Amino acid sequence: MSVKQITSHDDLFLQIPAKYLPTNLRLSPQTSFWPLQNGKGQLAVNSLSNAIDIISTILVQKINQGFFSDIPSPIVQILYERGHLIDMTPRELVEKYSKSRLAKISPIAIIGLCPTYACNYACIYCYQSYARSPQHKIVDISHLAPLREKIGNFIRDYKKSHNDICLFELFGGEPLLLGNEEYFDWAVSLCREHEAHLIITTNGYNIVDYIDRILINRDVIAKVSTTIDGINELQDLRRRPQSGEIPGHGFDRIISGIKYCLGLEVPVKVEMNIDKNNAKSIQDVLNYCRDQGWLSNPYFSFGISKIDDRMLTGRKNMLSEIEALLAVHDQLHNTYASLHNFKIVFLKTAFYLAKAFNIHYGQNEYGRDNFNYCWATSNIFHGYYYDPDCSAYRCTFTVGNPEYNIGTNASCASHKDIWRGPGILLDDDCLNCVIAGYCAGGCTVSRRIDKEQVCIQEKKVFADFFAEFKDVIEKYVTAG
Repeated sequence: MSVKQITSHDDLFLQIPAKYLPTNLRLSPQTSFWPLQNGKGQLAVNSLSNAIDIISTILVQKINQGFFSDIPSPIVQILYERGHLIDMTPRELVEKYSKSRLAKISPIAIIGLCPTYACNYACIYCYQSYARSPQHKIVDISHLAPLREKIGNFIRDYKKSHNDICLFELFGGEPLLLGNEEYFDWAVSLCREHEAHLIITTNGYNIVDYIDRILINRDVIAKVSTTIDGINELQDLRRRPQSGEIPGHGFDRIISGIKYCLGLEVPVKVEMNIDKNNAKSIQDVLNYCRDQGWLSNPYFSFGISKIDDRMLTGRKNMLSEIEALLAVHDQLHNTYASLHNFKIVFLKTAFYLAKAFNIHYGQNEYGRDNFNYCWATSNIFHGYYYDPDCSAYRCTFTVGNPEYNIGTNASCASHKDIWRGPGILLDDDCLNCVIAGYCAGGCTVSRRIDKEQVCIQEKKVFADFFAEFKDVIEKYVTAG
């Protein structure tokens, strides 16, 4: 009987100290077993501790039978410290250890600024297409004094007890619409007032029209973030202009904007949003970026994100986490080592599994607490998205949706609690689920709409990882 560790001690969520073994040990409900193809044992995976170990088949049998007295004490000690055997409830474990881990992480503040919910595009996958009352008018900056005061108070309170890292993000809608120039200048003035930097999240079409402002204020611009979902026609097919505008020129204008920014040494982040219609074009987009000389440019970074249906509208052509990871792996596993400033950004439940077997393709999880699904329920990120009316939204997928307004509107006050973490502690059902630590309850928005469907989807992600990447796992285990 033996235990071979895949995840190291530093990778564990719960730092369970060695001690005299209790007599009430039992198998953790978060430990599952997955047979290896080579017949040399099984993977023991505990989502609550992030312990992934190779153990012998006979040891699995004794654990499942509860014959702990038949297992040598040193092995029992290891299984206990790794979280496979427990003497507390999952809730007690999480409450005891999560706070100590969080204390080691430095929080940051990010304030999203949404001058408008209008956009010059009607992208086929836009998640802001649900019913709402969008702010289409040009903002009168003389009316922004209440918002400036609110943001100033937030930042001052934040800096009393946290570090001084602070960012503003121009968001929307499309923040770089023509007519929003004065709001852009106002946002820059906020950055200078609070010694902060600015991220511009844009569809990229009007970068060329704002390039003079970007040039003048490049000392406060942290990055310009935009998307390329395909080359030429594929991009323009997916990123369609609003009716009445000339189609077919979006790709060229976005490319021009990227080139202008890089020429000014302004950092540019490009993401490719993939679904079933364009996932096979990942290599084509990367080849294009390489041909432009961008992949070797220190001011350029590239990421792959996954189009999601967080509102559970039944949108077609979505990829699961595993399908998206397979698309990346199939096209890039031979060339990934040569890529610089590249990462994927879509893994959630499968992230720690993919990281353990070195197929996470550069994704990191800064901003996500243990036992929280994403940054929106995390205590690491401080801040909200604000529109000119001071309405506040916590999650990217809810921006502009009045139902999720957590501002001063009393009718929305009940929704504030859904963003409080750690998410796993909010539901007893989660604490008895095998994927509890990795899923952490799933997306808060989706869960609120249909919890049962969310549970089915996330459990499938977990099982599909072992089914679809069994060859990768086997190779990794054999090499180790």
